[in-house]
Amino acid sequence: MIPSVFVSSTISGLQPIRETVRSVVEDLGYHPVMSEWSEVNYMSGSTAEASCYKSVGECQVVVLIIGKHYGSASSVDPDKSVTEMEFEKALNGSARIITLVDAEVYEFKKVFDANKAKEGIEYPEMNNPEKTFAFISRVNSATTRNAIIPFTTTTDIRQILKLQFASMVYDLLCPHDPTADATMKDILSEVRTLREAMSKSGRPDVKYLAATRFLLEDRNANFV
Repeated sequence: MIPSVFVSSTISGLQPIRETVRSVVEDLGYHPVMSEWSEVNYMSGSTAEASCYKSVGECQVVVLIIGKHYGSASSVDPDKSVTEMEFEKALNGSARIITLVDAEVYEFKKVFDANKAKEGIEYPEMNNPEKTFAFISRVNSATTRNAIIPFTTTTDIRQILKLQFASMVYDLLCPHDPTADATMKDILSEVRTLREAMSKSGRPDVKYLAATRFLLEDRNANFV
């Protein structure tokens, strides 16, 4: 099976970036899913927008690109763009998410955050800066999959994606060691027992505390 990679962004202002992402995905042997290439299943009987959200849920990886244009309003939630709704769909699923943000937009956000009380600050070429900055903040505040990687050039995009996909493959080839989890559970169990023994609410087990203290001393490491 070949992993599918959904490319989520506005098309306006980001076409060269999207083409670069597509090129890298194909070079790595994965299957890109992009609306302008008719790779979204529009024959499902749903609206075009709903078909995009369905495709997001069917992909194993989502490459989210945030540029200077916020994007068209979603019919599902007019306060959010279609791109932001695609991110929400990905976040509610199991897809791995790589978020790339135009470096200039990322710097604009820092200015915006530092000057929220001031009016009249312009952000060149951005059509809805407040919502774009709020979108970035939402990505950053997610409890998981919230990494943001700024980019400047298409060369940056190529390097970033290759490194991220390589890291993903490494994770798959080197799964988390279950024995380490078991060891950690044993340690936590011992800590809880020790805490109970030292609790002031009950009578401490003097023998247990003495044995624990003996084992914790470096000179008695051979007894562990």
